[in-house]
Amino acid sequence: MANAGNSSPSPLHAGILAAGFLFPLDNLRRPESPSWRTAARWFIPWGLLIGLAYLFVFRVTWKWFGEYQGIRWLPAFAVLSIDLGFCGHRLLAGITRLRHPARSAALHEPPGITLGVLLAVLLILVAKYVMLLSLPVGNVVKASPSINWYLPSQFRWFCPDMVIYRPLLLMPIWGRWAIGLATLIGRISPSEPDWLRRMAAGLSLPVVLAQWAVLTAVTMAYCGVVISGYSVFIPSGRTLAYGLVIPIVVMVVAYLASFLMARRGDGQTESTALVAGLVAELAFLTLYLHLANLIYWF
Repeated sequence: MANAGNSSPSPLHAGILAAGFLFPLDNLRRPESPSWRTAARWFIPWGLLIGLAYLFVFRVTWKWFGEYQGIRWLPAFAVLSIDLGFCGHRLLAGITRLRHPARSAALHEPPGITLGVLLAVLLILVAKYVMLLSLPVGNVVKASPSINWYLPSQFRWFCPDMVIYRPLLLMPIWGRWAIGLATLIGRISPSEPDWLRRMAAGLSLPVVLAQWAVLTAVTMAYCGVVISGYSVFIPSGRTLAYGLVIPIVVMVVAYLASFLMARRGDGQTESTALVAGLVAELAFLTLYLHLANLIYWF
């Protein structure tokens, strides 16, 4: 009976295992735990908590240090710091462990960070910092009688008033969703530990697509909703359409990145799945900033 009880996955333990996978907390990993089967279901909740942490840090540092000529240098740096140091550390570190098995064996490459990997990491950090600096604050749009798409005032509890906070919430969620997607693309490499295989088996394509549908609805709402005073409304269906483009492109980019990295080696690895999450974050920020001036934020 004791063995049967130990073989049952625990939701709380699964969340802890997911934290050990997503964050630099190796001591939380338990390779023999049966809860790995449900650990991947915690990717989205952890992404939400990361987004809330980014929002809080950005808001506090913005309030304390302000901005210089309309540029929020320190708030963006603070978010990048916790992203690099903890919340997104695993995703970025995954790049340093990406190796082509055949090439590495042929050239007898020693372990460590090569110059090319170091340049790639620095380029990603600079690009992410610049994009965080470029997040639009959002103009105030006043409601008019001709607007029919009014929403209940309670919606403001779901959507931040200021546009600049919305991508800070969405970016890490999309990144963690892409990690789950990557584990379903192809097979898990035979060289990877069994717990990764069990974690991937706990997800299914219908579940990942259902998560995508929910995140798409949230992204469309965040792109289309205006909160002005006591009014909560959607000024145009065009803004919702732009919000739909972002999730579609993020899904395609994450799928292609996962597929190419899996084909490059002998299947998906922990590193390829984490890098797919980083690629999804960068794709989200890039497209979000590109579409920002087409909606209503400038």
